[in-house]
Amino acid sequence: DDVKGLSRRSPWLALALLLFLLSLAGIPFVVGFWAKMSVFMAAYQAGRGWLVLFGALMAIVSLWYYLQVARAAYMAEPTPGMSKTVTVPPALSLAIAVCLALVVGMGAWPRPFLEQATEAAQSLLGR
Repeated sequence: DDVKGLSRRSPWLALALLLFLLSLAGIPFVVGFWAKMSVFMAAYQAGRGWLVLFGALMAIVSLWYYLQVARAAYMAEPTPGMSKTVTVPPALSLAIAVCLALVVGMGAWPRPFLEQATEAAQSLLGR
């Protein structure tokens, strides 16, 4: 209920919420897509195709739940009694902005991060 009508009360906060939800759902091109893709590729390369299929099905189910939150933020009327605007302290606004920039930036340009993750995994495995 607290999210209902968020786009009318704080458009930038609603946009941040939407992009974070899309990242959790694994939608291209935010960082969550590359995270899920990496996990699915590793499972497939390990011969666990059934696990990839199961993961993809669960990702579809989770997308429905994430979109319900987005629907409430963008399409529902605000809950009666909620304030007109959402006030966010400056430090929290900065934290949200930095996280949002990283989620979108790493999704748009994942190569350096994927290379670093691959190197780290290989060094842990002793390869």
